[in-house]
Amino acid sequence: MSVGNPLAHLSDDELVAEHSRQAVNNHFLTEMLRRHKKGSADLGNRVWWLNLWLLVFTFAIFLLTGALVWTALREMRSERGQTAAQGAWVLWNDSTSTKGVSREELWRPVRGFTTQAECQHYADIMLKMPPGFIPLVDKGVVYMPEYTCLPDTVDPRGAKGK
Repeated sequence: MSVGNPLAHLSDDELVAEHSRQAVNNHFLTEMLRRHKKGSADLGNRVWWLNLWLLVFTFAIFLLTGALVWTALREMRSERGQTAAQGAWVLWNDSTSTKGVSREELWRPVRGFTTQAECQHYADIMLKMPPGFIPLVDKGVVYMPEYTCLPDTVDPRGAKGK
């Protein structure tokens, strides 16, 4: 014959009040601890599910952040590769006389550009200057400036000796 819980019908407040009136009876204290344990287990189950969802969302944020970083790094690498493939361009200035005498020792870089189109556009602007705008005179020969766009890997002055 199984005996049921004689205090199960009492509310939590009634249980505490009865325990206070009958300090010697441990049945009330035992029932309070049983109810606390059951309540704690229910709360623990709810917290466990919250922790599980927190873990899932944290992992999702981790994956999304990783995807963003990977995409950004891939784009930076491809931009760097395109820039390296396109290379930089340098506008060079040289002066040639009307007699066709070149003074290659006077090649000098004017300005650097990221694209050939930018370099050529700037060279075209410089070439549209009025004739004789900046003539160079050396030993009685008049030299007119010429502008040439070359990749940054090309030096029109030739190889440098040591």
